[in-house]
Amino acid sequence: MVLNFLFSANDSYSMQLCVCIVSLEENNPNSNKRIYIINNGISEVNFERILSLEDKYNNLSLVILDGSCIDSFFNDLISTTTNPLRLEMFGRAFVNSLIDDDNVDKLLYLDCDTIVMNDVSSLFNLDLGDNYLGAVLDRISNILAVDLTSSDSYFNSGVLLINLKKWREDNLEEKILKEAKIQAGNPYFNDQAVLNWVLQGKVKILPLEYNYHPHFEKDFIFYRVVNDGNFYSMKEFNQIKVPAIVHFYGLCKPWFMNSTLSFKDNFSYYKSISPFSNVHLGMDVRLESVSFRVLSFFKRFLKNPKLLPLSKYYFIHKFKKSKCRIHKH
Repeated sequence: MVLNFLFSANDSYSMQLCVCIVSLEENNPNSNKRIYIINNGISEVNFERILSLEDKYNNLSLVILDGSCIDSFFNDLISTTTNPLRLEMFGRAFVNSLIDDDNVDKLLYLDCDTIVMNDVSSLFNLDLGDNYLGAVLDRISNILAVDLTSSDSYFNSGVLLINLKKWREDNLEEKILKEAKIQAGNPYFNDQAVLNWVLQGKVKILPLEYNYHPHFEKDFIFYRVVNDGNFYSMKEFNQIKVPAIVHFYGLCKPWFMNSTLSFKDNFSYYKSISPFSNVHLGMDVRLESVSFRVLSFFKRFLKNPKLLPLSKYYFIHKFKKSKCRIHKH
């Protein structure tokens, strides 16, 4: 059985893409993998580094997809909104046009700012039924994020187990593009919001370990409060010893020398055994700026007045220090 994966990257995220693939291989050495990469401008030198992984791992096949083939869809969408959009973000929505292989019925999409920490092969045996995909609940409330109803589940789009067979049958690309144009003026408009609007009721919720954010270690109770308890339980959280997939979404990233994120050392380890091992990591000057952090905080809450009652609780938890959690290899 070949496990199919999908990534989308530009040149600025080529190192992160490579590190993620290395982490996937190191923790899933016994499975054959086909990795589709939507190329949105990766430089030749960085492409050579990524392609060298096929020599390093004999159970790995890389398939490069030209992102320009969906330019017409994307440019049509850009013309309807003033929000900043990136092709590497929306690329996953056009997976059917990009992967012209009817034998691929299921694949796992991963954002480049993820690392794989455990075996994920069991995900491919999961029966999705009539669901379009499997995903993990997002840490931000469904109602606060995109004005969904309280019964809707708002998922994070950084890790998606895609039922490509169902995606084709129901012509989802057309529905996603249509909804994107309708919602283009919405202040919460982005690819994740559009996928949530279109796919509601057709998403299988996956365990938290498959899209685990480092901030859960200090803010998990806050996220339960934000979601009125409609989130993973403390029992489910405490049962996670080593997450299967860690996702560094948000402002803080582990590839800066001054980052204090949990799992930063794990990211650094996979980088050290990757073709990007000699690439120097810079400093994130934003993290040194108190004014930037405070401004980012207030912009988030002023954007949605519904969040203001929770701002005091959030402020206390957002800026407290946390110890780095390290998992030994």
